[in-house]
Amino acid sequence: MFDALRGGEDVRVDLVIFDEAHYLGDEDRGHVWEEAFILTPPRIRLLLLSATVGNAHELARWIEELRGVRCSVVTRPGNRPVPLRAAFLLPDKRLIPLLGSNGKLNREFATLIEQRDESPRHRRDYRRR
Repeated sequence: MFDALRGGEDVRVDLVIFDEAHYLGDEDRGHVWEEAFILTPPRIRLLLLSATVGNAHELARWIEELRGVRCSVVTRPGNRPVPLRAAFLLPDKRLIPLLGSNGKLNREFATLIEQRDESPRHRRDYRRR
């Protein structure tokens, strides 16, 4: 769609959804998001989704100025509706949680770390220092 907008074509959509909108603040990706906001005609509504935008109201004011349209911020205070969970992809393609039900490092993951540390390839010889 944005290649079409860059080329001056009329895009026949009513809504563009930007998931993970906090990438706007990313040094490597942010300029692409900015360009998308700038190129999208004001008649096309934007829906930005992110659980981690800390300055949502400031971002909304910037979008209002940039696009000349009213912008609203919708928040959900309290716990995340979908909790974040850290996981590790094993070499055999299984995904395991990093933490066990006891809140400590998953035993299977801890064993992998121990095996790696005991491996001659990863062992450091501190006597050489």
